[in-house]
Amino acid sequence: MPKMHSKVCRPGVKTAAPAGGAPAAPRPGDPQAKMVEISPGRFALAPAGRRAPDVVMCRATPSGDGTWRLNPENVTWARVNSKLLESIGLGGQFKTFCRLWRAGFIEVIPIAPHTTLLNLDSWFNHLQRCAEEPEFWELGRGNREAYRRSL
Repeated sequence: MPKMHSKVCRPGVKTAAPAGGAPAAPRPGDPQAKMVEISPGRFALAPAGRRAPDVVMCRATPSGDGTWRLNPENVTWARVNSKLLESIGLGGQFKTFCRLWRAGFIEVIPIAPHTTLLNLDSWFNHLQRCAEEPEFWELGRGNREAYRRSL
């Protein structure tokens, strides 16, 4: 198996993610989560802090004594489908997702016909920007205008 490089952007490849990985998707009813305006008039739950993830991808490596060790991988890229959009708070909002992508707020790569990957770090960074700047979508700041131009 070839050695993985930290700057390669492919599914399942370790990337330069913040320590602890991306925060788990917030769950309805989580008292620490809060609603954040992610595009004009659209809201989603944003995680309040880091929690243990529900699922962890690991690479099995031999320990040298006949046993194996599991090494967690930071998964940065995820295939865009209805389940992913639902889990990030955009269920049924594919048009909103595409506008955020085209306006440059999130990083998306179409890798093949009908196969598109979302950089989850870029999504959580977008949520953080929206949470830290309540005026993010106010007219005159340029963000709403870029979103509207992306039609």
